[in-house]
Amino acid sequence: MQIINQIGKPGHLIASSDIAVARITALWALSESLLGGILHGMHIPFRGLIIASASVLFISIIFFYSKNPSQILKAGLLVILIKLTVSPHTPVMAFIAVAYQTLLGYLFFRFIHSYKVAAVFFSVIVLSLAGFQKIITLTIIFGFRLWDAIDDLAMSLLKIAGIDNHALETVNLSLIIISCYILIHLIAGMFAGFIAIKIPEWVKEHDPDKIFKDFKLNIKTLVVHESNYELKKGVKKKYLKYTFTLIVLLFLVLSILFEQTISNPIQSVILISVRVILILFIWFKIISPLFTNLLLKMLSKTRWKQAEKVGQIISLFPHLNKIIHFCWQYTSDFKTKRTRFKKFLSYTLLLSLSSSNE
Repeated sequence: MQIINQIGKPGHLIASSDIAVARITALWALSESLLGGILHGMHIPFRGLIIASASVLFISIIFFYSKNPSQILKAGLLVILIKLTVSPHTPVMAFIAVAYQTLLGYLFFRFIHSYKVAAVFFSVIVLSLAGFQKIITLTIIFGFRLWDAIDDLAMSLLKIAGIDNHALETVNLSLIIISCYILIHLIAGMFAGFIAIKIPEWVKEHDPDKIFKDFKLNIKTLVVHESNYELKKGVKKKYLKYTFTLIVLLFLVLSILFEQTISNPIQSVILISVRVILILFIWFKIISPLFTNLLLKMLSKTRWKQAEKVGQIISLFPHLNKIIHFCWQYTSDFKTKRTRFKKFLSYTLLLSLSSSNE
């Protein structure tokens, strides 16, 4: 219970022990490893936005309790190593996202001395980049014809509605959609920054001893589905022949070259479909494995040196999983979703910092 008495004293907390930062890092790694799958199973939209918001929150809290921006870099590296260990087949962009979130977190909290200002700006920038990342990905996969098709659809609908020609010339539905999408991420960034500022205060509002006792009483009857966090041995796959890969690349180049020359709608749909299939094949079968292997080679020495820390953090996953399930059930009686969300975050962080890993 040593860490319980230190809540609210962030400077002394990290000076006395690194356990707090290690457990927040474990929560971050757990969210990166499992949150996407949970959200997908619950059919919740804007999954990337939610995962990025969670990362922003954990990075901010790590700095708040450590007062050392270097801890962000160390935590980010551990999260990447854990993702490589637990989920080696994670998409490339997930590793890139963790990397730039970690770097931006370090820069903002290193050079902006006000925690509140840094947290808000950091959150807004990271969430905005997450929005632009999705737009860029769609453009790469579908090409600019996607946005042209959306504009053509808008013009067709306006013609049916009998709108004048001037409106038809100025309408740009794709730009409106992109702007709204980025605006949603901007608002989410401000919201995440607000939570990052407020959550240390929320934690101090509660009696840690009472919550800890309730957790110990309920943990024996709490049924949690334990996941296997051990690295699974992958089955060796046959490499595709170089000739087939070259043919795929050739078709992709041709689809890009002839994209602007085709005016027939049916041919355009076929071309876009072929382009999507080729790009997804190249991305998941060539680029992603190459990037993952390159990352493994680059971090091989670091992975070996950090093996003990990675193992310790992964060993916390089952315990943290129980804490999350308990806090979600413990807050089920609150009437409003806002209050439940606030209490859930507070209790989860409080128990993660205070309870022993038993």
